[in-house]
Amino acid sequence: MASCKDCLCEIVCKYNDGVNEYCKGNCPHFKDRARFVELPCKVGDKVYEMVLNRDKSFSHWNTHEVVGVHLGDFPDLRGHKRQEYLVTFCKIMNFLGRIPLNKLGKTVFLTREEAERALNSSEKSNG
Repeated sequence: MASCKDCLCEIVCKYNDGVNEYCKGNCPHFKDRARFVELPCKVGDKVYEMVLNRDKSFSHWNTHEVVGVHLGDFPDLRGHKRQEYLVTFCKIMNFLGRIPLNKLGKTVFLTREEAERALNSSEKSNG
């Protein structure tokens, strides 16, 4: 049986000073927390990709617009398994692409400031 601790609204119920009148297992506002995923960004956001030269030195930034998010590891049309990734569009290159979520914070950043900090810290550690 579902309980308040399994509900996405648990924090709201607690904020309203305890258990509300519906929280006896039949709350009409119950949303199963296990069915929701918090995404790192939303459609329309910009992400900043650090493009590196072959020698791993910084080349330039590509700015992409997020147009979707893919979750799961089922194969694509060519049979390649794809993990979770952002579907992005790069206007400069007129290119629809995929950025694996595991690159966030490494070579792809959610804000320009975060990207510049990462570049500055990598330049300091390399030189």
